[in-house]
Amino acid sequence: MKHLFVILFLLVALVVPAQDRSLGERLIDAIDGDIATARTFVGVLVTEADTGRELFARFEHRLFTPASNAKLYTSAAALDTWGPDHRFRTELLARGTLAEDGTLNGDLVLVGGGDPVLRSEHLRALAARVPAELGIRAVAGRVVIDDSLYAPRLKGPGWMWDDEPDAYQMSVTALMLDYNVLTVRLFEHEGRVASRLDPAADMPPIVNAMRDLRAANVTREPFTDVILVRPAAGEAPFQPTSVNLTMHQPSPWIASVFTRMLADAGVVVHGHAIPTGDAAPIARLAHDSAPLREILALFNKPSENAIGEMLLHNLAVHRGTVPATWSAGEAALRDWLVGTAGLEADSFRIADGSGLTRYSQITPAGTVTLLTHMWNHPHRVAYLESLPVGGVDGSMRGRLVNTPAQARVFAKTGTMGGVSSLSGYVQTTDGKWRIFSILTNGFVGSSRPARDLQDRICVELVQP
Repeated sequence: MKHLFVILFLLVALVVPAQDRSLGERLIDAIDGDIATARTFVGVLVTEADTGRELFARFEHRLFTPASNAKLYTSAAALDTWGPDHRFRTELLARGTLAEDGTLNGDLVLVGGGDPVLRSEHLRALAARVPAELGIRAVAGRVVIDDSLYAPRLKGPGWMWDDEPDAYQMSVTALMLDYNVLTVRLFEHEGRVASRLDPAADMPPIVNAMRDLRAANVTREPFTDVILVRPAAGEAPFQPTSVNLTMHQPSPWIASVFTRMLADAGVVVHGHAIPTGDAAPIARLAHDSAPLREILALFNKPSENAIGEMLLHNLAVHRGTVPATWSAGEAALRDWLVGTAGLEADSFRIADGSGLTRYSQITPAGTVTLLTHMWNHPHRVAYLESLPVGGVDGSMRGRLVNTPAQARVFAKTGTMGGVSSLSGYVQTTDGKWRIFSILTNGFVGSSRPARDLQDRICVELVQP
């Protein structure tokens, strides 16, 4: 009879509807029943947004490598510091003297002001304004890049050196163009593989070793600028293609790009060395960035690393550190997180603005504290709207599709080797809001099992 009673009890438990079981029970089943958690460390915290009441906790005070969940921290501090309508300015200064024939006997100086989203089309529009608004038809001197707002260290602390040529690990300067990523286009010309830069530029140089029509590799050696086009292994036929690369030293490339754009606008740059010293500019133009609310959406939804690094440096500039450094940006962010957002000082370290580094550490509890602060912030809507939406856009576009959680999860992803994170907000099917952080560290191979677990948790979280 005793064994029969146990069997009947288990059968009853099996048919209890999911909605009649507590959220905690459902999340425990989701986590402990996942084979991926056997070797993987998972930390979770879930709270009610409006009351702060804890709904579920598991290793919530343990430190995890966040990957791009660090972007939640950087964007929150930036939004609080400047507000959603703030714009960053890039200036073009004319130094020297202007002759009657429209010749500038001096230099054109592009001054970086920390605009994270300066694009080629913005620079081209600025070039077109030079003859139209300044009356300059020729430049006896050069195009000079002034990126002195940031210190010259180009790579962040703890970045992987062997990722250096890849498009997601750009060099960080106060004047960044297209996230300091150029495009090398390969095409057929006279029976061989030819190459060119887009936008057009004379720098950096391309060494093209192709002698016939077959597949090619495009790369550069770490911490150098020369682009190498080489035959790929095997005998695959050539197909026209484009490859995106970062540069080690972006400023010569930007100067060359702008020189070409000026030529297209009818302004010839002769490139002579004409000393102008610290003389005041005789004319200036300016380009203002998109408002910060739009920048944050470009930052968080596709997880664009360059924006985070510029925002971190700009926080240092805002505090009076010029030239800005990563350590000064880290200090400014740390002080804001502790003094304003209410995080415990030993519950995090954010060593860069994007999460590329493995030096950063966060906890689920600290992350939920930050998210709660932003939930109660005057700029909550701008912060929320910057996040990827499950099954809708950004890095969450392909997740939670055709589930009850689709379009109800507003959360930042984070992925690198052995790391998968998801933190943000979820709206339940009865209209309530919950705040959550799921941090996963310590797995080998694909992050897919960790992402699947996060998605199952989100599906449970939308249930009342």
